[in-house]
Amino acid sequence: PPMPGVFSTIREADKKHVYQSNEFLSRSLRDGKFTLVIAAYLQKLSAGGMKVPPCQDLPEQAKYTGPIDDNVLVLVVSYCWASKAHPDPDGKILKELCELIEYLEASRHYKDWNDEVNGIGDKKIVVFLDYMSLPQKTAQSGITLLQMHAFNVGLMQCVNVLYASTCTMTILCTKSHEHCLDTRAAYLESGWPMFECLISMLIKDSDMVIDLPRALEWIREKWTRPDHPIDQSNQSLYFLREDNRRATRRPPVHPNEFSKRVKTYTFTNNSDSDFVDGKYRTTYGDIVGFTKKVDYSDIPLALGDDWKLFFHQVLRDCNFLVEVNLSQNENIEGATLEPFAEAAAGTLEWLCLKNCPGFEGSLEPLRSCRKLKDLYLAGCVQLEGTVEPLAALPGLLRVDLECCFGLTGDLAPLCGLKKLEVLNLSLIHI
Repeated sequence: PPMPGVFSTIREADKKHVYQSNEFLSRSLRDGKFTLVIAAYLQKLSAGGMKVPPCQDLPEQAKYTGPIDDNVLVLVVSYCWASKAHPDPDGKILKELCELIEYLEASRHYKDWNDEVNGIGDKKIVVFLDYMSLPQKTAQSGITLLQMHAFNVGLMQCVNVLYASTCTMTILCTKSHEHCLDTRAAYLESGWPMFECLISMLIKDSDMVIDLPRALEWIREKWTRPDHPIDQSNQSLYFLREDNRRATRRPPVHPNEFSKRVKTYTFTNNSDSDFVDGKYRTTYGDIVGFTKKVDYSDIPLALGDDWKLFFHQVLRDCNFLVEVNLSQNENIEGATLEPFAEAAAGTLEWLCLKNCPGFEGSLEPLRSCRKLKDLYLAGCVQLEGTVEPLAALPGLLRVDLECCFGLTGDLAPLCGLKKLEVLNLSLIHI
């Protein structure tokens, strides 16, 4: 491949699109900054009981060279190396990965009740696995200066984007440490795996982060390789993702919090700690400041302290938010609507906090959210005061305040909202 450009950095591209489109990754793949492996090649290796080869020994027919677009599903694997010499000498991680790939392949055209595809459709599956995707020093064939340069460029410019991108699916091998030849830190205590895990939680949709052990448990229990459409619908990727999301997703972690945590993580090379800390801070800054959509609905793994850090640190950095969905999170405690107004008063159009009983205070902070069109607060039972602040929002189309028992007053202030189409005030004292 051509020598990757050392001066071509992520800052040359539009940061709004680097993590939310395929363009940057597709261009980087074309420029030889990393390698993607065709899933069928991995399945062939696993079936033959063979180990994965290092990047520089990968046969040409195993490499994906086409564009990264909507016809491709990129699986980005996060795991613990079993040894310094080889990450998976017994092929155990490969076997588990191929079990997931087999399900994705077989269920790709499963449909839901509306006859819409619930699988990956006709997407071609390709894989980023660091040992095969970046040149390795431990390869028996050795490593050239050009390959060493390619490794550094891929590490510096592309790895964080691969894991954080909304266009890739991150596979978290959270029990991969159990396959290690020697005693080592668990996945959740390991520096690089936790970096990969947490940047995957920054902006990626919750159904694009898969905990592999949890997914395999679901597949082995639920999937019967059905032929009947109803059974296929009930065993589709949608339900695997729903089960997985509730067991894995957490709100994003602020760089200051990550800096505290990274000191407790284990690194094979201790000097990596500072690099990972800085890389997380840079990635967070590139993503959060430009994100327009936040969807962390129904993630019971997030506890009260997680949400406090999110509201007090992360949300205030999201200055271009248009859509926010935090519904169905009963662990949110002592929160107000003020952080939404402070972060995105000039951009917020859609806010859904349904069935989040921990929100307190009044609707007053929303007065400054002049672009708000849709407001869903049903089940926010501790909100109080009047609905008068909503009268300052001329673009309101739909408002749901069902079961907001603490709201009082009358509706007269809302009579001037000429665009209002839906107003649900069921079970409140107005």
